[in-house]
Amino acid sequence: MNAILISMIGAVCLLTIRAPAFGLALLAPLMAVIVLFRAILNPGGLPLAVVLIVCGALLVYANTNRFRPLFESGNAKR
Repeated sequence: MNAILISMIGAVCLLTIRAPAFGLALLAPLMAVIVLFRAILNPGGLPLAVVLIVCGALLVYANTNRFRPLFESGNAKR
């Protein structure tokens, strides 16, 4: 139940373009579990896992500027 709620919140954030970085942050662990499941336990679904990885990478690339503050050090002079 919680995973469904989290995925719905993440999807709404991505679809409304209000907080796409937050939506990606919510969906990334779920996407990782899906990819690992497809790769290890169900290799027949590997093409779906590859599509999921590509879509996630494109979304991260499109929102790179929104993720930049996460990787900057707090000691940087402005």
